[in-house]
Amino acid sequence: MSSIRIIRDTKYPAPQGLAIDEAILKSVENGDSPNTVRFYYFAPPAVVVGLNQDISSIDFEYIEKAKMAFGRRLTGGGTIIIGCPNSASQMGLSFLFRLNQNIPQKLSHKFKYFSNVIMQALKNLGLNPEYNRNSDITIFRRKIAGNGIYLTNKALLFHSIILLEYDYETMINVLKFENDELKRKYAEHIKKSVTTLSLELKQQVNPRDLENELIKSIQSLWNNSVTEDTLTNSEKLLANKFFHEKYRTDNWNLRFIDSKGISTACFLPENIDINDKGR
Repeated sequence: MSSIRIIRDTKYPAPQGLAIDEAILKSVENGDSPNTVRFYYFAPPAVVVGLNQDISSIDFEYIEKAKMAFGRRLTGGGTIIIGCPNSASQMGLSFLFRLNQNIPQKLSHKFKYFSNVIMQALKNLGLNPEYNRNSDITIFRRKIAGNGIYLTNKALLFHSIILLEYDYETMINVLKFENDELKRKYAEHIKKSVTTLSLELKQQVNPRDLENELIKSIQSLWNNSVTEDTLTNSEKLLANKFFHEKYRTDNWNLRFIDSKGISTACFLPENIDINDKGR
């Protein structure tokens, strides 16, 4: 197999960072770029919703007041926050690969194929991660990484957000709730169902150290060589096009508005019984 390109990217506003992923995906699909793994971060802090997610219960007034960015990604799932409380608090990880015989055909197997790299890196750090049927990665049943996939005819984008730290209060505040009791129940459950690297390792984790462990996992699991590089000029031009024509526009970011009620989040449980008084 050819060498995998590693991009240790900088921090971006959310619409620009999302545009870069699609630009790389298109370049990989066309055969102009090699299979790529990209590490990235967002600044200012951002709220990012899933491809088909309803946004009627996103609190845009809070987002504006908190000076957060907003974006819609190519992959599905619920709301995430990234870059909270700082740009190194969550790592964005993208695998942009052409489909080939090494990548499983079944969608659930694709999830596991790429998740195994994250699992191995966490094991190398001394943790005991578990892969769940919904594609989440957990530590003692508490979510530490959320994943998503977007497929084209010839390539795929596998997204993951790995929590080095987490801003529980901001995650709750970016969503609207029908009442204070429901908000309280969500706040309780998120603290029980989500964990971070810093909590599990009882120390702050340098994102570069996590990047290194992920690279080691790629090399050991897939027997691939890696080459660190940057975006090509054509990828930069294409990313700029996607940014201006898609990811910064209301037509993309604010679509699928309806009145279905609360939008779930990737790091929140979907169904909370507000009459359940158990702890």
